[in-house]
Amino acid sequence: MFSKFYQPQSVEEAVALRWREPRSAYLGGGTILNTLSYAQEVPASEQAQTVISLERVGLGGISAEEEGLRIGAGTTLQELCESPLVCPALKEATGMVVNRNIRNIATVGGNLALRASTCNVAAMLLALEAEVEVALEGGQRKRLPLEEYLTQGLPQWLLTAVWVPQHSAQMGWGARRYVRTQNDISILLAYAVAAGSAQRIDEVRLVMGGVGPQSMRLRQLEDELKGGALPARDQLVEMVRPYLHPLSDLRGSAPFKREVGAQIGAWAIYRALGQL
Repeated sequence: MFSKFYQPQSVEEAVALRWREPRSAYLGGGTILNTLSYAQEVPASEQAQTVISLERVGLGGISAEEEGLRIGAGTTLQELCESPLVCPALKEATGMVVNRNIRNIATVGGNLALRASTCNVAAMLLALEAEVEVALEGGQRKRLPLEEYLTQGLPQWLLTAVWVPQHSAQMGWGARRYVRTQNDISILLAYAVAAGSAQRIDEVRLVMGGVGPQSMRLRQLEDELKGGALPARDQLVEMVRPYLHPLSDLRGSAPFKREVGAQIGAWAIYRALGQL
């Protein structure tokens, strides 16, 4: 139960409030914070008591800049799907987020700040080697790789924008997920971007979700594939499988998730190299 609600007028004010109120949370679209699952799954001692609304802070907008695409953290996922500036790879991944009702409300910043293993947008942005801009205590701004933010970023940092490099947006891509129904969050996901051909892979990146505590990039596998020919599909499945370490839960056993994850990971790479 929230006991305080703030509506700051600036980024600096929002960050100052977040540092001042230890059990507080930023509120973007609220598709997680305002749900029954948050109340049920997050221990009461860890639940936010203070909400800091970002509605009046002005974090939306998508623009093409000289160094790449800038996406404001307050941009909704549906705006991302519909923008002519956004690359097809990111549009495809964003379109896999549950349904349009949720995408109309959920924000890019909220999707990343959640740091969940199966956040579709975060996983594709990892594959695209995106960077994020965050506001720190005292009004300072910092830009860092998304991967660093997801693993080391402080919850008090306010994510203000995401940057997608031009060269990544122009690479081939493949996007695949495994779900129980189309109107559900992903159980497993695999996003790949690649350059080159089946005869010689110049570059490949593979990000898997649902096989660890967070979306993970399989860098060692990428190094094995780079510079060589694309392996046969069954062989590639065998190469992906050892890197996956999912946990058993109500959505599937660990062996099941490992096998399906290996299959969709290989599929995503084949698709990124134009073989499907």
